[in-house]
Amino acid sequence: MKSIILFAIFRVYHALKNGKLCYNLAMSPTDNPSNEEIEKGYAEIMANLSQSKPLVQSSNIKPIPEVSENLVKELMAFKQKFGSGLKLIYYPCCGTDVSVSQAFPESRIIYVDQNEEVVTSLKEAGFEAYDTDVREFKIGEQADMVLIMNPQVPAGELLLQLKEKGYVICNNYHHSAKELMSNKELELLGVVDSNGNVDMRDLEQYWQKIETEEEFQNIPDYIKGRYIDVLKVLRPGRKDMLAAYKEILAEQKGDFFREYNGKSLLIEGLPKKKGEDSDVYIFRKK
Repeated sequence: MKSIILFAIFRVYHALKNGKLCYNLAMSPTDNPSNEEIEKGYAEIMANLSQSKPLVQSSNIKPIPEVSENLVKELMAFKQKFGSGLKLIYYPCCGTDVSVSQAFPESRIIYVDQNEEVVTSLKEAGFEAYDTDVREFKIGEQADMVLIMNPQVPAGELLLQLKEKGYVICNNYHHSAKELMSNKELELLGVVDSNGNVDMRDLEQYWQKIETEEEFQNIPDYIKGRYIDVLKVLRPGRKDMLAAYKEILAEQKGDFFREYNGKSLLIEGLPKKKGEDSDVYIFRKK
């Protein structure tokens, strides 16, 4: 039960605690929590519940426009490589995220979300925003770019107002990039990581799981470290790290938490040869 609670509410709790309701999970203040952060968050949650206290004060949940520095960096990298001169950008299911306005101050940007409070906060801050169902909203003209970050609807349903040769920028938290890879009207041009590096080579590896020990050793340290933390606890001393981790997954029967000496370890699936779901994928309509 503890693992289920942790898995379900950790991000939401920390977003609320920091005054961010996280309507758009791209704005989560903790994208890759450590096991220690997860354990601390659980302790705080249970302490509040045991004292019949609310998890957060209601005054903390008023939505306000937010900017993700990482997303701005990724959008600027795209802009420098591909996307200067975009007149109209459409951001459906935007939540409170206004990062694209910082990256493209010269463009007209249309924000759409079905949450009335979110849209009101955006309008009050001077953004062009509409409170409506994104599946019914009509821009009136075709967009040069559609930004898709953790949408509440399939990504393909958000492309009807994208012009030919227009760009789609998305992450893969809700499997948007994976879905769009099968769209024959789109081509994948590149992937931008959180440091603003644009990768345009061997893009198929973003969908392939690692297969060899050498590939495991070559994944970025910030990704590999999460796996090593688990191995140190459950397979200490093993040099064949990939084989050892596969054993853990076989025992786990899926991605989830494991209790060990009163602590929760996050057991992730095997990493991809390249990238993470938080990366920004650049598509273009043919």
